[in-house]
Amino acid sequence: GGWVFYNTKVLNTLNGPKDLERRQADYEKLYKNYQKLTAPRIVSASYRIDLFPATREANLHGTLNLVNKSSNPIPEVHFTLNPGFEHQIRLPGSRLHLDDQRLSYRIYKLDPPLQPGEQRRLDFTTRAVKKGFAN
Repeated sequence: GGWVFYNTKVLNTLNGPKDLERRQADYEKLYKNYQKLTAPRIVSASYRIDLFPATREANLHGTLNLVNKSSNPIPEVHFTLNPGFEHQIRLPGSRLHLDDQRLSYRIYKLDPPLQPGEQRRLDFTTRAVKKGFAN
């Protein structure tokens, strides 16, 4: 009984419809004001995906080339991440400013800001790691 509880309540939490609605409402309350924020554009992307069927795990490695196509500097970059995955983001000249793990939202401050026409490379790794057994 304890093993089942640990796997279904600690390692893998069960989210019902009410939980998902509450999470979405919280997300909108906290982050809707960033909706119209100027963001860099992805001008090229490359990916490598490693699948491990025996363990039901996967790694996604990617490189994105970002460019500021606006006429103003971009001081920060916002990410909405996929919950339930492990994420690493490497963006030169950035520092993690906000890491909201509950709502899977991150803000990276850029120092110096991304200037109009400037391009930067972003490298990331996303891992799907099986933890125990799911609900």
